[in-house]
Amino acid sequence: CSNLKKTTFQSSKIGTAFNNNFINISIDAEKGEGIALSRKYEVVAHPLMLVINPDGKVEKRISGYVNEGQLMKEVKGYLKK
Repeated sequence: CSNLKKTTFQSSKIGTAFNNNFINISIDAEKGEGIALSRKYEVVAHPLMLVINPDGKVEKRISGYVNEGQLMKEVKGYLKK
């Protein structure tokens, strides 16, 4: 979602937390390889963020627009101490 890119993802707190704890990718679920990934991970709404473990299992789904505080709350349990 362009709103996430313009707001939430511009936060240095989000950038630091995500860059230190996750491998981050952005995929257009309606084009190219995104179509197959969208089917595999049962994407039914946009925007959608997935926390996927090393085995490929979805651990967390975060759907819709979220601000910095909401996003940090959603991923808190996945961040290194």
